[in-house]
Amino acid sequence: TTTTTTTTTTTMTIVTTTMSIRCWRLVSFSLDGWMDRPDDNDSDSDDNNESTAHHSNAALCVGWSALAPLHTPRWPLTLLLDDGDDPLDTYRRLFRLLFGVKRAKVALQATWMAHGRRSGAAAHALALLRRDVGFVIDTLQYYLQVDVIDACFADMAADMARDADVEAARRAHTHFVERVAAQCFLNSTIVSRRLAALLALAHRLCAHAVAPDVRTLRSMRVRFEKLVASLFAVLSGRRAEQRSTALANLLLILDFNRTLSERVQE
Repeated sequence: TTTTTTTTTTTMTIVTTTMSIRCWRLVSFSLDGWMDRPDDNDSDSDDNNESTAHHSNAALCVGWSALAPLHTPRWPLTLLLDDGDDPLDTYRRLFRLLFGVKRAKVALQATWMAHGRRSGAAAHALALLRRDVGFVIDTLQYYLQVDVIDACFADMAADMARDADVEAARRAHTHFVERVAAQCFLNSTIVSRRLAALLALAHRLCAHAVAPDVRTLRSMRVRFEKLVASLFAVLSGRRAEQRSTALANLLLILDFNRTLSERVQE
């Protein structure tokens, strides 16, 4: 009886401790260097003619890359960690991605607050592009935080609560980490590069909002549409692999008016 009580208490402590996983996604962690690397496969003439504002904005990211999530797990949380792959590395990469998306979203919102009431052709083009980029960023954030992390965490917590066993809790946590890594594309270089390029373009747009011009905004628009179409094509190819309802919903929202599907088919 004592052994059973101890095991149950330990398992419930693990469940309580892992509640912090869902909260950690809201903490401000850093962008890593890959967030500002250009996509070699998608390079075009626009990439070779980066504006001064883009270079200045990229330099600002160096300060953010100095930040990193630090956590030393203690008992009983150590019972969840396998002896093989380090799940904390997955968490670090996940936090960098989440913070990158959040930081781009905040920058776009600040740009709208600061320059939303301007008039003129350049201001109008800026507002339209900011809206479209913001829509994609918001959709990605909802997918990552709600459709993937919240859903996977709820499944893990339910599995741990159902089986009052340390080994079952470890298996549930390992499965959680693997699902999140797969559905957040942490192990996909192709998707990561396109997400990084999209976030970099969002910051470039915000930097250019100080003194916008129609020609540069038109170039950004072309680059943005190519990036989103490329990302959509890659994610569509992964849909059969993941068989995830969340990914299907993401693609449906991004392609709400069938524009991306028609562009990919072309």
